[in-house]
Amino acid sequence: MSMLDRKDRIDWLDVLKGILIIFVILSHSYPPDIYRYFFTPFFLTMFFWASGYTFSMKGSGKEFLLKKCRSLLIPLLTLGCIRIILAQIIEGGSWKKRIAGLFVQINCQYDELWFVACLFTASICFYGLLKLFGCIKWCKNELFLVGVSGIFLSIAMVIMCIWKMHIPWQLELAFMMCFYMALGYYYRRHEEKIEACWGNKWIVILLGIIYCIGVFGFPNSVDIHKEQFEYPILFLALSLVCILPVIMISKRIARYEWKKIFVFWGQNTLFYYAFGGTVRVVLYKILEMVGVENVYLVSIVCTVLTMFVLMIPAWVVRGYFPWMVGLRYIREN
Repeated sequence: MSMLDRKDRIDWLDVLKGILIIFVILSHSYPPDIYRYFFTPFFLTMFFWASGYTFSMKGSGKEFLLKKCRSLLIPLLTLGCIRIILAQIIEGGSWKKRIAGLFVQINCQYDELWFVACLFTASICFYGLLKLFGCIKWCKNELFLVGVSGIFLSIAMVIMCIWKMHIPWQLELAFMMCFYMALGYYYRRHEEKIEACWGNKWIVILLGIIYCIGVFGFPNSVDIHKEQFEYPILFLALSLVCILPVIMISKRIARYEWKKIFVFWGQNTLFYYAFGGTVRVVLYKILEMVGVENVYLVSIVCTVLTMFVLMIPAWVVRGYFPWMVGLRYIREN
């Protein structure tokens, strides 16, 4: 049987991704606004933070591009085509618009798997930033990289909030997410120092309290995919405040045996992201038929059921068709 090579896996990071994908599925389950206020500042931005944390410059530019094509571009096209077929069966619509949307990836224009396209584009942009960073001999502090990526973030906010422009391959969102990748990159290289200064239990709890006061005391309507930010500065501030608490929660869960379920979800985020919405459509119809209509309950039930329903097909794809989700495998007798 084929087995995936896990030598480079970091359990707590897989736990973190597992937590994040739960909120991704919840976001696709028509949750009430109060749920969205809570998870929107971190459930997508921290995926990019995690990507920056594991970002590697090993190899040539050509090798980097080929790696990203294997890990992101092939899954985007493969899973995107499957999603188009399912969407046509369930919802109908225009084949041509869906296929064009998949390949052009303009925001909210049939941009199937837009998040994967954005991650691909952001990775290319971030690689360019790191190359630029490496050419500046007098600058050895990664904070410079964070500062430059902050300029990219500012440009992205102007494009999205003022100019209202949508650029192919989610470029405006990719510019924004380079900032979070830079934060993850910086964190990896100064992890012990940061956690020694800020990882105290009471500091983390205080940050969590500040975050909850911010999200519930100052409701902020945000939809990252639609590039709608009611109060952009508030969103950015909260997205920074929550980073350390989410990391510490993930590391705490990773100490226990039951972390395995979160690790599995975290290792299969692409599959869950691709098909969670399709499962949600079916589950919603079933729940409507049995008379369950409470929006607070239905979104939670749909999310929980989706997470478990997709485990078997995710395991099959991961074990036998790993290329579909950007993975390699090794043969074992």
